[in-house]
Amino acid sequence: MKKITLDRYIDKKIKKNFIIILLILLISSGIIYNIAYRKIYLREKEILSTNLNYYFADTDNILGKIEDTYYNEMKDSLIYLYNNIPEKNRADFLNNEIGKLKNKLLKSRNNNLYKNDFNINKVNYYLIDKNGEIVLTNYPADKGLNLSQYQLLWEKINNLHKKEIKLLPFAKDISGDLRIYAYVRLKDNSFLELGISFNNLQKLLVKKIDKLNSKNYMDVQLFTYAFEPLIENNYENISNEEIVIFQKSIESGNMIEKDITFFKKAYYKSWDSTYGDRFIRVNVNYSTMFTVFIVITSAIIILTLILLIFRNNLKKEIHTITENISSISHDMDRFSKTRNSHLDIKNNNIIEINNIYSSYTEMAKELVANYEQLEAYNSIISATNNELKQSYIRANNLSQNLEKIISITCNLSNSSIEDVEEFFADLLHVAILLIPESDYGSIHLYEDEKVNFIETVGFNKSILNKLEIPDNIFISEFNGVNIEKNSINNIYKKLNKNKKELYLKATKPVKETLSSDLIIDNSSVAGICMHISIENEKKFTQESIKILEAIKNLATAFYTFQSYNKIQGKITKEIILSITKMLEIHDKYTSGHSQNVANLSLKIAKEMNLSFKDIYKTYWAGLVHDIGKVLIPDNILNKKGKLTSEEYETVKKHPYWGYKVLSESKELKDIANYVLYHHERWDGKGYTKGLKNNEIPLISQILTLADAWDAMRSNRAYRNALSPKEAINEIKRNRGSQFSPEVVDVFINKVYNTT
Repeated sequence: MKKITLDRYIDKKIKKNFIIILLILLISSGIIYNIAYRKIYLREKEILSTNLNYYFADTDNILGKIEDTYYNEMKDSLIYLYNNIPEKNRADFLNNEIGKLKNKLLKSRNNNLYKNDFNINKVNYYLIDKNGEIVLTNYPADKGLNLSQYQLLWEKINNLHKKEIKLLPFAKDISGDLRIYAYVRLKDNSFLELGISFNNLQKLLVKKIDKLNSKNYMDVQLFTYAFEPLIENNYENISNEEIVIFQKSIESGNMIEKDITFFKKAYYKSWDSTYGDRFIRVNVNYSTMFTVFIVITSAIIILTLILLIFRNNLKKEIHTITENISSISHDMDRFSKTRNSHLDIKNNNIIEINNIYSSYTEMAKELVANYEQLEAYNSIISATNNELKQSYIRANNLSQNLEKIISITCNLSNSSIEDVEEFFADLLHVAILLIPESDYGSIHLYEDEKVNFIETVGFNKSILNKLEIPDNIFISEFNGVNIEKNSINNIYKKLNKNKKELYLKATKPVKETLSSDLIIDNSSVAGICMHISIENEKKFTQESIKILEAIKNLATAFYTFQSYNKIQGKITKEIILSITKMLEIHDKYTSGHSQNVANLSLKIAKEMNLSFKDIYKTYWAGLVHDIGKVLIPDNILNKKGKLTSEEYETVKKHPYWGYKVLSESKELKDIANYVLYHHERWDGKGYTKGLKNNEIPLISQILTLADAWDAMRSNRAYRNALSPKEAINEIKRNRGSQFSPEVVDVFINKVYNTT
């Protein structure tokens, strides 16, 4: 279990209890809020629902009775007008009849229950043609108005049959008065509309709303069958979503509730009268519940702040108690490391802490005395142990160095002439490990009277090689291992002016240099330098000199092996070249062909990033690829005319004959396989086995292209040489059929285009 300090432990306990109290407070607040929700919100909602339903019924009763009273008169008038309206002088006729109708309506008003709450303002008529335009009216402001632009209204009117009457519920006219309308389709398919406006009726409805909203926490809005405001114009427009809600209310006959915010809701109710639908929207703000929420939330915040202040004060009080205990603990920890006690507890009134302090100081004094005695014994043991440790380190280092030198020695015989730079680079890194004093190092060859840096550690090899430093500046007169002071500065003095600045940029200041040249046949061929930085206090030891001498001997042995390999390789190459020369004597049209194929194959293999071993095999396979032609008779090989099918079959055997000759040698067995398949085609139509695609060895794919290229560029018994352009077009045309696409791309982009 992870240990913690006393302060941290007490702080965690206080925090835990604080969180528990806070959770209890939150749960209690939630319970209180839930009770308030049930007692206040649900009760208010129930009262509101009752009041709204009463208001719906009362409003519908008022408007319905008025509509019933006046629509009967309007209906009778429309029937009379339908039967008696003349073709001509309609205006005089209608004005006279409308006057009579108004008098009747005034009498009906006197019999109405709400006669003291409203006045009849106007009685208007509108003659509407079949296209919806008002052509005749006693209300000039509406003349020329086209009702077809009011889609919902026009649909109700235009669907009427002749003599059919349509009565519409209350709506608000342009002047703001409430109006009822009635329509009839006349014999000529035009329409006659009667309208009665009331200029005080909306006051009655507003009065009802004010009575309902005595606490000012709701907003009641009435709408017509066309979803237009019935009382005021400053209502919010009804959205498509609300229209859907109203339609659901019509279907269900119930009031529908919708949440606007957490404490604000909207209620939607629709009812249909005898003459059409009416809609009401009520937005209710439950401010009492919101106030309860604010009070509870504020109480939680205040109590939380009080708890935080209490928690912080409690922590301070406890800290004064634990501070002395922590001081004793820290001094104990320091005492275990320094064996010195610096504890001083002042002004402490707690008896238990004073007792702990007294006991601890006495114990510390006894321990100091015991420590001093143990330290004396420990010094003797440590000295003996250090001697043994140093002996072990020296033995271990000697063992590791021996292993590294043996490893390099074992690899000498496996190195080839192209591995010289890699071998020397590895040799430098081994030297850096074996000579621990060295900070930097370099190894270089003496070539063409210049110094060629093979590898560097800490220096910039690229800049050094650009300087083309003369080798006589580096070649030492001393044949063994040499130690030199300020060697970088000494070389700097010997350089030309234009090279000095770059030389300092490529190197670093050194204090001491350990160097030796590799001498073969009394001539310096290479050199190695190990450097100690000017900031390092170390010096090269006799052991380091011996190690560098051993590394020098390894390099000498390596060069001896390399010389042997060069001679051996040269002899092998001369023998194979002699055989190919014999082939050229046998085939007078292929002079230099084998050497050309070998050189071109070598270039392609290098550009395809083959390993050194495979590049080496590619070159030799190119030299001997046609060695089997030695067995083809001269009269066939040098025939000027077209070969017969039997002669062509003989020529096709030369890859197999070459394979048979070369496969007898264990060292040439891989090369024999490449020769066997060098006339295979990418599409599988070649010989000797009809291999295709990557069934053909990659080196054989390279030989196929190199052989074809040199053949096209050479004179043959049956044709003259092709131009470079003609030959490259042939290569492109046969890409993917005769030749490998990858080999063709490398040849064209990296070999042909760069030569």
